[in-house]
Amino acid sequence: METIGTGLGMNFIGAGALGMNYVPITKDTFIPSEEDIFVHAGKEKQRLIFGEPLVYEDKEKELIQEFTNYLTENNLSLPEGYDERECFRYYQGCGYDSKKAFEGILENHEFNTKNLPVDIDSIEEALQSGMVYFYKTDIHFRPVCIINVKKLVKTELDEDILLKVTLAMADHVTKKYMRPGAIENWTVILDLKDVGVTQIPKKKLQSMVSILQSNFRGRLYKLFAINMPFMIRALWKLFKGMCDKFTQEKLSMYGGGYEADIQKVIPSYNLEKRFGGDLDDVESNFFPPQLE
Repeated sequence: METIGTGLGMNFIGAGALGMNYVPITKDTFIPSEEDIFVHAGKEKQRLIFGEPLVYEDKEKELIQEFTNYLTENNLSLPEGYDERECFRYYQGCGYDSKKAFEGILENHEFNTKNLPVDIDSIEEALQSGMVYFYKTDIHFRPVCIINVKKLVKTELDEDILLKVTLAMADHVTKKYMRPGAIENWTVILDLKDVGVTQIPKKKLQSMVSILQSNFRGRLYKLFAINMPFMIRALWKLFKGMCDKFTQEKLSMYGGGYEADIQKVIPSYNLEKRFGGDLDDVESNFFPPQLE
């Protein structure tokens, strides 16, 4: 079986002579490559896709066994729904610290029990505001998340509502769109157009990042921070330097001139015009996400 790229963000699977018996790859037939499964930093790599039927590498199997041994030696039980693959997502995310990983799993279970499912009716207006939304997918069917910082600046919604919006969006996409073992990540565009240094809603952004890091571990594939004023770019460089090497590989920042780089990941036919794509800008109907 052969995969051929068209150069237009479209892939085809073939089983014969070129141009014969080729069918478009869809979300349901997509098979991830090494570059989809791992993020690379030099000669090292970190897993991005955890689910079956992917086969884990020997080193990863050893790490999974380490965490299993920790649970056994300390007579600890996992909440229902956390198999070894999901546990490895936490173990890796916690720097292979067994204690931190176990505590993270318990915190996630408690958080989900308390906060899910989100009462959509109670936050419908906020969901349709366009502050945070998912729209279409990148070249390998990962949902694209848009964070409109200008709208975050202007909103009078309290932090609790904003967190519920973030949680509702991420939970919907994770449970109703993603395919374990093939599509487990998202690509983010953080748009700071018309936002000054003193206007950045630090607390709101930190709260959003915190809820995603703690409860949707290992989901970020790539983040494009665009339309950033010079001073913000300087601060961003400082922040990026404090991140681990794998996170650094996922982050890209731009004042302008980002269109070509974004389209290497998100094809123009799945990208709004405001970001250099072909699609009309979305102004309404932000939820449920329009992914296909």
